[in-house]
Parts: sequence; structure tokens; C-alpha cells
Amino acid sequence: MADGGIDAIRDGSIVYQVKWSSKLQQNPDVWLDKTIDRERSKIRRLIREKRIQKYVLITSVAGTTTSDESGST
Repeated sequence: MADGGIDAIRDGSIVYQVKWSSKLQQNPDVWLDKTIDRERSKIRRLIREKRIQKYVLITSVAGTTTSDESGST
């Protein structure tokens, strides 16, 4: 069944979208940028048509961080 690009919705205005990858990403920041670029038109449509106020992207892709707040994501 087509879900209109929504994995979960809360209170009619918060969309949760899950993007899963089984592969270890060598450049998770690049993967995330491309994923967001692909989602951009869908997000705009959801805002316009369904009055979505918040869009939460959840992913299985691992990023890195360090104590000085640098890292891949």
C-alpha cells in the first residue's frame, strides 16, 4: 500500500521517515546529503498538502564524532 512517503506520523503534523542502509557507508555525510536532496521535494509536498510542521529523518547509517565536535556527521 502506498503511504505517501510517510513511515510514521504523530499528531497529524510530525512525519518520521526511516532511511535504512545495509551497507557500511565510507562517507556517511555524503550519503546523508544525497538522501536529504532526494527527499526535499517530498518534504515540500507534505508541508503543502498535509500541513506537516516537522520532518524527522531516522537512519541506520553510522556516523562518527569526537570530543571536539568534529566527525563525519
